[in-house]
Amino acid sequence: MAFLAKISSFLGAAEISRPTGVWEQIIMAFHNGIPNYAWAIIIFTLVLKIVLLPLDFFNRRMTVKNTKVQAVIQPEIEKIQKKYGNNKQMINQKTMEIYKKYNYNVTGSCVLMLVYMALTLFIFITLFSGLNSMAAYKVGYQYQEMEKVYDSVVAESGYDAYLEAYDVKEKEIYDAAYSLAYTEKQNQIISEKGYSSSEQLTAEDIEQAVQYAQQQATEAIGLEENIQQMISSAMLASGGKSEAEFLTQINEAVLTKYHEVKDSWLWIDNVWKSDVPWTNSLASFDEFVSLARISYVSELGEGQEETFNRRLESNRAADEEKYANIMNAISGENRENGYLIIPILAVVINVLSILATQGRLKLPKKKDKTQVQNGEEKKKKAPGGIVMLILIPALMFYITLSYNAVFGLYILMSSLIGVLTTPLINFGIKKLDEFSEKKKSKNTEQPSYKR
Repeated sequence: MAFLAKISSFLGAAEISRPTGVWEQIIMAFHNGIPNYAWAIIIFTLVLKIVLLPLDFFNRRMTVKNTKVQAVIQPEIEKIQKKYGNNKQMINQKTMEIYKKYNYNVTGSCVLMLVYMALTLFIFITLFSGLNSMAAYKVGYQYQEMEKVYDSVVAESGYDAYLEAYDVKEKEIYDAAYSLAYTEKQNQIISEKGYSSSEQLTAEDIEQAVQYAQQQATEAIGLEENIQQMISSAMLASGGKSEAEFLTQINEAVLTKYHEVKDSWLWIDNVWKSDVPWTNSLASFDEFVSLARISYVSELGEGQEETFNRRLESNRAADEEKYANIMNAISGENRENGYLIIPILAVVINVLSILATQGRLKLPKKKDKTQVQNGEEKKKKAPGGIVMLILIPALMFYITLSYNAVFGLYILMSSLIGVLTTPLINFGIKKLDEFSEKKKSKNTEQPSYKR
């Protein structure tokens, strides 16, 4: 009966705990100022990328600088390699002299690049973990808020009295039918086997009588006349209200709360699931357990107690039925969750971002006729080439398909901001280099002694 679901409650275990990590606290601060969680993540991503912009600028400037130096010294190194052949000691010595001449430090360049990569990876991994923790918290919080309303209306409306009276009458009918059927089967066995009394019944005889009685009692509470007795008894205890009236009141309250706490964004109905058309916006119980990071254990360890995220396996059936009752109130809101817009945009923007970073996303320029005639124009090979152009967008496509739409929005916004800031960074590097060259040329000018 539905009463089983009423007594199950995640709230009965404990209120869900708010995440305490650094990223989670920062994200919640943004969310406090921006009610819509998806927009909060978009603004957070924008601010984060702006904060990290100087670091990105420094890394790209070092890369450009090293590329220029390598372009200059590479021909000289090739000459040394041809001149000294297999004399590796001499080649190394002369190569180091060239590095010193151009003030180029291979180790220093590698260390700076590794530090930048390590920091970027650290931020990505910790932020990924933080966003997942926030997602689990928000999914659990959303359900728990609806559960509060459900439990509150069940108690205030008198539906719990209705259910309790129904169950009492159901048990009364079941027990009466069981007792009658057990006696009937017991007498039948005694008669068939020629026993003088019930004391001669074997364990097998008793088990046969029990099974028969259970079957007859179960059938009895399913009979229409008995169901009507249970309903009449329940309505009498609740002031004459029918179950349909109670459920309408409860479902309306839960639906109202759902609209208050649901997290959607533009075309995406549930941001805690992927932007794909082959999944529904409302999570099944198993999906909910996974998204909210709830673990069911056979028994609690020493000193442990049941919490929202740690539940006893013995409560699982009741939890699932309670979840179904609550979600039934909002079943009319269920639809396909998205249209693959975020994954597709993530691929397109990542391709553009890589092309921009490689310097291949430029407007066509007029070729210098002199350079063409002299055969001086050479094609520049972009770092990473076609491998990066395929691998990274494919990875982003997989991530945005596999994880929730919120993380997909973070990936999408990060890539979009990268595309938009790359020309600005390149412009800044160019102007800074021009300023450095101008300053260097002024310092090397000979002073004039003319009067």
